[in-house]
Amino acid sequence: MKTKTLLSLLLLSLFTVTFTSCDKDDDEVTKTELLTKSIWNWEKVEVYSGDVLLDTEYKTGYTMKFDIDHTAVLYEPDGNIEEKFQWDLNSDETKLSLTIKSNRVIFFDLILLTNKELVFSFSLTEPPGISKFQKMRPDIDKKVFYFKR
Repeated sequence: MKTKTLLSLLLLSLFTVTFTSCDKDDDEVTKTELLTKSIWNWEKVEVYSGDVLLDTEYKTGYTMKFDIDHTAVLYEPDGNIEEKFQWDLNSDETKLSLTIKSNRVIFFDLILLTNKELVFSFSLTEPPGISKFQKMRPDIDKKVFYFKR
């Protein structure tokens, strides 16, 4: 009887130690890991003036791949390369920067990054966001990009 009770207590304590030693932090992944995990399917771009949605451009078939070496590639629907980038996240992982061919760095606000969704926005009114496009359409001040896996 004592042996059975002692064995039960030993097993109970073993399970308690096993389950309490697992920390939630063990399951957390970094934003870099989420970003580079696999290919992103570009769904759409929303175009805004202030808080008013002006237009939605659907990007069916375009994909984007972020690699751990901080390179990224945007692919056209036929698989050809549309653009190559260098990418980085700021220290608190709230801004995504993309360096394009001309060595111009564009900063995006990282709105959402999960295993299945990536959303970032780009302000056309703040340097270095002012572009030829902004001069043609001064009513547009922000674009929001949506990707899914």
